[in-house]
Amino acid sequence: MSPFKLNDRGKRRNRRKWLVLSIFLSLFLFCVLYLFFLERNVMISPETKPDFIVMEERIREKGTFYQSLVERKIPHRWIDLIISKLNPFVDFRRIQGATYRFIMDTEGEMVKFVYEAGPTEVYEIEKDSKGKFIVERHKVPLQVHLVKIVGEIRSSLFEAMNEVGEQDQLALSFAEILAWEIDFYQDVREGNRFKVIVEKIYKGEQFIQYGTIHVAEYLRGEEVIRGIRFNGGYYNEEGFSLQKA
Repeated sequence: MSPFKLNDRGKRRNRRKWLVLSIFLSLFLFCVLYLFFLERNVMISPETKPDFIVMEERIREKGTFYQSLVERKIPHRWIDLIISKLNPFVDFRRIQGATYRFIMDTEGEMVKFVYEAGPTEVYEIEKDSKGKFIVERHKVPLQVHLVKIVGEIRSSLFEAMNEVGEQDQLALSFAEILAWEIDFYQDVREGNRFKVIVEKIYKGEQFIQYGTIHVAEYLRGEEVIRGIRFNGGYYNEEGFSLQKA
């Protein structure tokens, strides 16, 4: 075979390689330029402004409602309206710990005001269908759970209630029911046991207060002292009222 033919084949291979490489580079440059100009033409939308401005605050100890509203820079015309609307319902001398939420639009107009004096006492000020601001007490949904609580006395009824995660108010109510049968200052002994069936009222996951005690039972050795709720009073198993005449 002639060496000239071999050289021709080698040259043809080299030309094909350069052709493929040129096509690849051309495509690469085209993609880069396309993306560059596309990015420059992208329109960046302006940031969306919020429709409402919300201010939330808790009234600090020894603070006043008016002072708190002023410190939050709420316009005086709205402060006057808020106080005048709430005044028939709220004792402003006892507001420590209360919270409020002031909502206004971007034009500075009040949309809604929510005042929470406590977990179950919530007032809302907003416009009615005629465009006039009115105040209404918000109905707070509550859940009632009937629970059984048992414990053992080590030193006092109050400490025993606390040990099982309950509050002093339940101990007071329990002692009041059985007060005609037991002197909880002198007759309580270590090892005595108690049982309570009581309603516990919640707002979501938040415990609010105790409701009705349906059964109060105290075990003192072999003796069982029991009070059962019936018609607004407490009776033993024989039907006699625990409250002596």
